[in-house]
Amino acid sequence: MVRDDLFDRTSWMSTGGARIEVRQGILTLSGRMECRTEAEIAVRMTRRMNGVVDVVNELAWRQADAPALGGA
Repeated sequence: MVRDDLFDRTSWMSTGGARIEVRQGILTLSGRMECRTEAEIAVRMTRRMNGVVDVVNELAWRQADAPALGGA
């Protein structure tokens, strides 16, 4: 359900290599995405979901397409 809410609704983002684990409101994002910006956007979107207590970002990316965004 979380994957549907976050990744499947963002059809412009390639998320096939990303995984989500949920435990007591803490979401861990892991795996690999295509671009750094997509990984950072995924983390920000996850933090804004109802019921999310915290997000652990373990995402890697293939292409560093931009400098890191602050706070991601």
